[in-house]
Amino acid sequence: MKKIVFAVFLAVLLVFPIGRSMGEAVHQREEREVKVPETAAEHLSMAEDYLQKAATYLREAEDHRQMLEVYKKKVAVSPKMPQENPWIEKMRKHCEGYMRKAEQLAAEAKKLAEYHTLRAQELQGQ
Repeated sequence: MKKIVFAVFLAVLLVFPIGRSMGEAVHQREEREVKVPETAAEHLSMAEDYLQKAATYLREAEDHRQMLEVYKKKVAVSPKMPQENPWIEKMRKHCEGYMRKAEQLAAEAKKLAEYHTLRAQELQGQ
């Protein structure tokens, strides 16, 4: 019986964290409503948002590239070791994966920016 009560208590906490009422939780969901752009200005604004996101993703990829280089300098490497240090290999794989995904997101964001720019031009009659 205690296990069931505890499980219900945890479920309630997940749905309504401490300090928030049910009304606050519903209100928070309402604030995140998505608006579909309808005017040229809204499309241009969205295009600018996507360009900023693309720049952020590219900065994150570059940050990981630099972090990997710094990390390589801090980890001991033996010239007698025929393969890559396992710690460096693990970090390299992590960073390369992150960089690849960030660069893919940047490319996608740029495509979306282009789409919204073209859509705005259409609405402006250009």
